[in-house]
Amino acid sequence: MSRGGTKHAVQARSPCAGSFKRVGLESDLEVRIMSNEAENIVSEFCKAWARLNLDQVMDFFTEDAVYHNIPLKPASGKAAIRKTIEQLLKGTTWLEFKILHSASSGDLVFNERVDSFEVNGKRMSLPVAGVFETAPNGKIKAWRDYFDMKMFTDQMKS
Repeated sequence: MSRGGTKHAVQARSPCAGSFKRVGLESDLEVRIMSNEAENIVSEFCKAWARLNLDQVMDFFTEDAVYHNIPLKPASGKAAIRKTIEQLLKGTTWLEFKILHSASSGDLVFNERVDSFEVNGKRMSLPVAGVFETAPNGKIKAWRDYFDMKMFTDQMKS
């Protein structure tokens, strides 16, 4: 990405004859501002989990958001996301999402985290890669987490 007022064209392949067309232009400054805002939203969202307050966590989502723990089925819409998170928080007495690295472009944020939690008296930690898409209203419209399900289930058993 260059400095100044350079415009970035996003190209998409047309279904006709392999041609390309422009689908949007954003200046470097616009991309950096969007990225900073998106990273701040995701950072605050990750911090909110430590309070174990479901209503506060849910305030970060758009009504039509999608949450997908990749080994599991996606939850679409706030009601389904709430139900999924209620199940995840059942028996949880402590929780921390520690962001190790974060990268963003526009409304898209990637983070590498270690999610640590205590469930029914047992402490566990899990490395996670998260992908978030934010909406112009400052809410999260998509959240995908990638983790090793075997690592999680092994910790639950021991």
